[in-house]
Amino acid sequence: MTRIVHILAVVLLALAAATPAAAQFGVKKKLPKVPGTEKGTPAAAPAATGGGALVLDDEVIERMIKGMRAAKAYREQAAKADTPYGRYMQAKAAYAEAQPKCEEARATFPTRFAADPKLQKKSEVFMERFMAAQEKQDTTAMQIWGDSVAVLQGGPACAVKNPAQPNDFHDQQQAVEEGAAKAERDASAFEGRESGQAKDRAIAIIQDAPPPDVSPSEQQAVDKREKELKDLMGLNPAPETRAPKPAPAAAPPPPAAPPVDTALQAASECRAKNAQKNEKEVQRLGEAAAAAANAGDVAKAMVYADSINRLQTAGCAQ
Repeated sequence: MTRIVHILAVVLLALAAATPAAAQFGVKKKLPKVPGTEKGTPAAAPAATGGGALVLDDEVIERMIKGMRAAKAYREQAAKADTPYGRYMQAKAAYAEAQPKCEEARATFPTRFAADPKLQKKSEVFMERFMAAQEKQDTTAMQIWGDSVAVLQGGPACAVKNPAQPNDFHDQQQAVEEGAAKAERDASAFEGRESGQAKDRAIAIIQDAPPPDVSPSEQQAVDKREKELKDLMGLNPAPETRAPKPAPAAAPPPPAAPPVDTALQAASECRAKNAQKNEKEVQRLGEAAAAAANAGDVAKAMVYADSINRLQTAGCAQ
């Protein structure tokens, strides 16, 4: 019995040794104070935490802008590169730039056509060749003469084609966007989802819908760089695109008097009289030709042009 009591005493002493002294005697351990958490002093907001928001100070805004500039530069370089994606983007940009010039020139075609016998003759030749190709179902020749008509009506800008989108364009675009995202991460040095959190927070402030925990200093930091942020985030409205007004033509110097070709002069006078006599019909057909050309219906435009030519040359020496 004495031996059992002795063993129990040893076990109890061992358990007591394994328990911290503070727990045995009910003493609370005093923890060191974290700077800034003293009574009456608010704790500093974390730059970024797992569940917290990223504070938009001047440094964070600068990193955001630096990252977005790097992404923009990457996209621009990809669009200029000699790759299938780059070549398509360059052709698309050239077409967009040429279209307003083409449409502006086409709008004046009926007037130029009615006043220029050489233009009428050239239009007639092109139309005849286009119609002949159409009868033979020669699509290559039709394309060639259709392009010739387009250039005749609107100048070289109308020869610029809208490029066909490559079959794998979306894959190419996705690869470019992935590269741009990496360039942005590397330049901004944000981790994980910090970049997205910072952008969302900045956009909310710019759009006057800030989260409830936004501080005045954050508002000021965003306001200082608002224009740059809006430009890089695509938040600025696109400028209105207006067709440029044609510059007034400078008065040409008086040409030297050419030798008079009586037959040509008589034919020109005959055309002018016919044009004056059928002014309203010529104007109507000209507008119809321009509308057909703008709609891309070259064949119909050429038919109208031929009708104008017949009205003006009726009874005139060829």
